[in-house]
Amino acid sequence: MPNRPIPKSFVGPALIAHILCCKYGYHLPLYRQSQMFANEGIDLSGALMAGWVGKCTKQLKHVSDAIRDHVFEAQAIFMDDTTVKLLQKGNGCGKNKTKTARLWV
Repeated sequence: MPNRPIPKSFVGPALIAHILCCKYGYHLPLYRQSQMFANEGIDLSGALMAGWVGKCTKQLKHVSDAIRDHVFEAQAIFMDDTTVKLLQKGNGCGKNKTKTARLWV
């Protein structure tokens, strides 16, 4: 891995790993991470971190492709059809509705 995961950026591997783990592992949105960094006196905007996340997806594509290839080598693939409630904007004042969405993991 290069010294800096994103060329011409000050972000190092440890910081970007922390941001990605918090975002995807702990479901912590970037704006909330930005607030947490601000509490420590570090100015990292959500937009800046979003750019880093986008650039890292290109670098992690090789890992994703390797996992996909490994999974597709199996004779069968198990899938879990989990339902969740999804908020759907309604018409008018506060008339939001929920619909059933599915997570295929």
